Amino acid sequence: MNVSGNNGLLVNSDMNGEVLSGFQKSENGPELSSPTLSHRDLFSLILLTALFFLVYGPTIEWLIQRWSLGVWYHPHGFLVAPISGYLAWQTLQKYPDRVPSSFGYGFLLLVPALFLHIIDTALRSYLLSSISLVLAITGLSLLLLGTGRTRAIWFSLGFLLFMLPIPLGMVEGFRAVLQHITAVFSEHLLNISGVFVYREGNVIMTTRVPVTIADACSGFSTLTAMVFISSLYAYTGISGRWLRIFVLIISVPCAIAANTVRSYALILLILQFGVGILDTWVHSASGVMTFMLAFFLIVSITRGVSRIFAKKI
Repeated sequence: MNVSGNNGLLVNSDMNGEVLSGFQKSENGPELSSPTLSHRDLFSLILLTALFFLVYGPTIEWLIQRWSLGVWYHPHGFLVAPISGYLAWQTLQKYPDRVPSSFGYGFLLLVPALFLHIIDTALRSYLLSSISLVLAITGLSLLLLGTGRTRAIWFSLGFLLFMLPIPLGMVEGFRAVLQHITAVFSEHLLNISGVFVYREGNVIMTTRVPVTIADACSGFSTLTAMVFISSLYAYTGISGRWLRIFVLIISVPCAIAANTVRSYALILLILQFGVGILDTWVHSASGVMTFMLAFFLIVSITRGVSRIFAKKI
């Protein structure tokens, strides 16, 4: 039902009885006026923000500590919140919703989030509290922005999951698997290249020295970083749901392939210049090149597949 008054203000009342105002008539149709926060709303927002950080302050501190463990763990966690906030802000700037309205079902996420936080307070694992943090932010989005705007920023909210570090117990398991895969593929590449080597577990026996595929060379950090970057690339640079899913899928084998090439190249350098090469800038630079190679593979394969399907269509 639309009711127009003498002052030119258009009030739109929907079937559920919500009243959405803030549009004014113009020759080109209704335009969105800039809503302003009242002093009371501003005070409530500041109070809510302070309460949020009071409750989740220890959890945020723990997350920062985990992100700071080293480049081989979860350093991209520092980037997640700023990127998520920027993407949400960009989306909300162009979102055609009229005036954000609260949605009470946000409590369906807030209550379980607080319950998880209380449990974690007793367990002191901080992992449950970290999950609670993401749930709480989503619940607050429903309460403050409503369903329409929350649905619009779904990626920004889901992207917050990259803040959560993988439990250390699981990290060791993943690393063991990746170490074995890297050792096996490196052995095959070397033998195909005419360099005779054989493998004993994760140790590649060369004619000069045995080379161990250590934890830092497992490619775990490359893998997690590539999944992180690929999700961002798929959302911002790729159109089409299935192609986006494809990007996420190939990020795993591309990361493993890039890390295998790194190990292969380092072993060749060791055979040529000696094991001391690992104590130079070359070792660190090879890690950076691994990230670049993995992302290059992801982009190249994605563009190739996109062109193939475009020609068929």
